[in-house]
Amino acid sequence: MANQFNGKIAKASYEILEKRDPESLKDVVYPNSYANVMLKMPQGVAFCPMRYRVRPNDSEQEVPNKYNLYNARIEGIEQKKTWGQLLGRKHVSVPLTKFHEWVPTKSGKKVVQFLMPEQKIFWVAGLFDIWKGQDPANNIISFALITQEPNDYIREVGHDRCPIIISESESKEWIQITNPQQALSFLRRDRSYSFSHQWEDPLFTIAQQVKLSKIGE
Repeated sequence: MANQFNGKIAKASYEILEKRDPESLKDVVYPNSYANVMLKMPQGVAFCPMRYRVRPNDSEQEVPNKYNLYNARIEGIEQKKTWGQLLGRKHVSVPLTKFHEWVPTKSGKKVVQFLMPEQKIFWVAGLFDIWKGQDPANNIISFALITQEPNDYIREVGHDRCPIIISESESKEWIQITNPQQALSFLRRDRSYSFSHQWEDPLFTIAQQVKLSKIGE
């Protein structure tokens, strides 16, 4: 993918990640785990692992998990302290193959996976921040996905939000934007996509795979 976008892999970040997070990058990403994202660097486009849940640069302590700092709602985004200072300044494009949501059902909440049948990989607009500690080894680069009201399909399945999905060409455009108003105009473009879904809990699937692999050892 890096070659496709004429981008470089941030090797130094991988070295830091391997030291700080022995599980490294994950196929299924949850808040506080790491994912590979695309951003614009002075040297050009780069892919860098970042934590999925923003730690604001001015926070003295880690923000408690009860606060949602992994999804940035587009509604009033420019007025929010955490997101407003990043909009038009620190953009990332995040490649996904699917996204997971908790949906209420008659038998309780279940995880549903949303996919795009016509695209194996699709992109989501995001924001990132850099928190710096006294020891540079403790610095945290983190990101959040930007979300909006869902389309009819996702709403009918039972969820009330959706990531702002952008095209491959827009993924490169988004990380080049340096103006908040231009960023808002970009995010508010009229886009239409087709989805499919499947009821599957990724944690259960991974647990089953681990169990089977141990049996086969």
